[in-house]
Amino acid sequence: MKEFKVQSDSIYFLSKASQIREKHSFSFWDSIVAASALDCDADFLISEDMQNNFNLESKLTIVNPFSSNQS
Repeated sequence: MKEFKVQSDSIYFLSKASQIREKHSFSFWDSIVAASALDCDADFLISEDMQNNFNLESKLTIVNPFSSNQS
């Protein structure tokens, strides 16, 4: 059975989310999700609310499954 990491709301994590929000004009919730994905070392984040193929910090690629441009 696969184990999943529970993300805590540490000052570092919230600061990281705030930096993402400020730098990329993400919504509050999208920045929390993106910071969580980065913290978990995810390669991809699937979201219909964010820009397709957007690369965050050269670590995380955002994929919009409903985008017509799936390059």
